[in-house]
Amino acid sequence: MALLAVVCLIGGPQPGRAQGRAAQLAQPIDPVVGILDAFKTHDVVALDEGNHNNEQGAAFREKLYRDPRFQEAVSTIVVESGNGRYQAMMDRYIDGEDVPEKELRKAWLETMGLGTAWDVPIYAEMFQTIRDINRRLPKARRLRVLLGDVPYFAEQGDALRTDAFPAGLVRDEVLDKRHKVLIVYGGVHLLRHSAAQPIGPPGTPLAPPGSSDTIVTILEKAGVKVFSIWTHARYGEDLTALQPDITGWPRPSLSVIKDTTLGLAPFNFYQPMGSGMMIVNGVRTLLGGDSPWTMQDQFDAVLYLGPKSDITYSKLSASLCSDPEYVAMRAGRMGDLKTLDGRLVSDDFKAQCAAIVAGR
Repeated sequence: MALLAVVCLIGGPQPGRAQGRAAQLAQPIDPVVGILDAFKTHDVVALDEGNHNNEQGAAFREKLYRDPRFQEAVSTIVVESGNGRYQAMMDRYIDGEDVPEKELRKAWLETMGLGTAWDVPIYAEMFQTIRDINRRLPKARRLRVLLGDVPYFAEQGDALRTDAFPAGLVRDEVLDKRHKVLIVYGGVHLLRHSAAQPIGPPGTPLAPPGSSDTIVTILEKAGVKVFSIWTHARYGEDLTALQPDITGWPRPSLSVIKDTTLGLAPFNFYQPMGSGMMIVNGVRTLLGGDSPWTMQDQFDAVLYLGPKSDITYSKLSASLCSDPEYVAMRAGRMGDLKTLDGRLVSDDFKAQCAAIVAGR
């Protein structure tokens, strides 16, 4: 029944949807092999990390980075979880120099985001993993990690976050040198068509979201071939609603989705209205909503980590929450930002940290 429903869904005359053609069943492949194959025909592979903080996605990326075939094929990884202001410091650390921990952590703690997205351990561990890999590689083959968040100076106040900055890094620091690059970002930065709606607090007129360009659209407009991968984690239904046999797929698995049940399904299936909120060019933007696009209009492949109920998330550490300097910094960055029901976000954060320290 699920397959029949999808076939019926995709028959309408909407953008990117195959008309009058039944979808093929999606097939799983080893995700490391799939990504390495993509690099044979593309200079850029863009990998959605899935919902920030998910541990299964982080574990897969570590496996990918540690594979000698990846180290042979790729020179650079561009990550969302780092402030470009600290690129020189991160270069030294990744190359094996000792950097004091309280200095190093500024690279992922002091980013444009006000929340705790990068404060959980898996992001620090990622940088440590690349440093460890590089110790075993000859200098000419060492991996470089580029910090894709706009260089941000907390003491200077807010700045405008734009996907033009990481796209420029890819062009100037990687492609112009004829290297290959893996981009690891949240999926909304990798869309080929905007799927966000501007919102505002009650009584505030809606502002246009500005440029809808993403890292992928900027690069593709410049003639760069990008292979993009959506990681399916928290949002939307389980993929088995589209194709029941996915329950038997290895975890993780990659599937190239063109003209399949996964590719011809509406993008709304993967990111329905209410999937989250982010700031786009200074405007609070609600993710999801009505969209004419199919999944294959947006992405080339889907990374399956397992059922949503099995996805786990990295959490703030007790050691970080015990650090008054960190707590003051993060609460200060949150300022007077409020939840939709009027609570101070900083109060919720401090209560969360107190509970972690208390072991609750």
